[in-house]
Amino acid sequence: MKNGVILAAALASVSTLGFSESVNWKVNNVATWVEAVGGIRGGGNDAAHVITITGDISVPITPASESTFGSVENVTVTLEGSGTLSPSSTNGNLLRIGNGQTVIVKDLALQGRDNNTGSVVMITGGDFVMEGSAVVSGNKKNGKGGGVYVNGGTFNMKDTAAVSGNSAGEGIGGVYVGRGTFAMRDNAAVSGNENGGVFAGGTFTMEDNASVSDNNGGGVGIGYEDGFSLKTGTFTMKGNAAVSGKKESGVYVGSGNFILQENAKVSDNSGSGVNVDGGGVFTMQGGLVSGNAAGNGGGVYIGGVGFNSGYVVVEDGMISHNTADGNGGGVYIGGRYGTLVMKGGAIAENTAQSNGGGVYAGTTFTMEGGTVSDNTAGGNGGGVYINDEFTMQSGVVSGNSAGRNGGGVYVGRGTFTKTGGTINGGDEADSVKNSAKSNQGHAVYQASGPQWRNGTAGPTMNPDAYGFWLND
Repeated sequence: MKNGVILAAALASVSTLGFSESVNWKVNNVATWVEAVGGIRGGGNDAAHVITITGDISVPITPASESTFGSVENVTVTLEGSGTLSPSSTNGNLLRIGNGQTVIVKDLALQGRDNNTGSVVMITGGDFVMEGSAVVSGNKKNGKGGGVYVNGGTFNMKDTAAVSGNSAGEGIGGVYVGRGTFAMRDNAAVSGNENGGVFAGGTFTMEDNASVSDNNGGGVGIGYEDGFSLKTGTFTMKGNAAVSGKKESGVYVGSGNFILQENAKVSDNSGSGVNVDGGGVFTMQGGLVSGNAAGNGGGVYIGGVGFNSGYVVVEDGMISHNTADGNGGGVYIGGRYGTLVMKGGAIAENTAQSNGGGVYAGTTFTMEGGTVSDNTAGGNGGGVYINDEFTMQSGVVSGNSAGRNGGGVYVGRGTFTKTGGTINGGDEADSVKNSAKSNQGHAVYQASGPQWRNGTAGPTMNPDAYGFWLND
């Protein structure tokens, strides 16, 4: 309370100074911080300020009813230096950024506290930029968004800026975007946070070499239903951006949209690389989902309850080298109406201990192009395991292997419709042939009957045509 009284008294004594040029403030203790904040608040609109901080300073928190720099608008405040700013109390934010305000933190550490009630930084309508080696860390919040909370406005990270080592009791220790925009580029990182790295209820973009990594409780969450409020976010990854993690899924797509492009990758998560649920949509236009491990759906898990099931479209890119202890090394399609549409790209070199090395189709899989190749299942369906509906219009299923039946495709129950595309059999070269350890159904095995095909099924062959099921 003492610091709060000092701040209030200082603000009351500051007159409107009317700065027309950039004003520089030197801060090395609480008194000079209070002076700088008061000067900016009283300096009027349309101004630029630079605060240079040296030393480690514990400063008064900003009340929830106002912004740190007051109600001035069209102002830019740059906080720079080699020091550390931290809140002197555990009941609020270090910085609150309001409408018409741009706050840039450069090469400076913003340090939180244990058992805090607020995020280190709260953005309610302005712009917050972290650049250089700036860091937000060490905050343990009881609510959401331990590091940065975006509730309107924009948050941009670049250079080697980092949000790390934060936690939140209600989830998302790193960055929580309720609404607004969050963008990361260069080598910026959100890492080592507890209860999740990033939640995007607004718009989130990662590019260049930006990363979300090693966050316990998942990497990135997009959209969800919170009581009567449906938060729908959009997350776009491109240009060598990466999501990797310790526990749970790399990217969880709830009621929002995830777009993976170019050379971006979701990799090395101890959980499905991408989990699409609750009516979420994942569009893969490039990039890589690789090296992830889960019970079902090592690369991509499609689930949901009732009508709110996940929807995935693979246009380009690769889902590869993922593993599942159960079914669906590459992709697991579940939920009542979960759907995978493959138009291009590749699902390759994935492994399932049980069924569906490449794809386990518990619901709907439509293949309009692309390849399912070089996958392995310990049980049935080295390439594709069908337990509901598989429609193959084009594309290639090749080089897969099953520990039991159906090296290329295994039809457990449901419907297999083939109007085009090629499923290679045991009669092809070793590099492209599908194989089943039982020697039944190198190309396709159907449990009802049973009946199988060992030879290649080319584009003109479909299951309803004479001679398709040769049982050879």
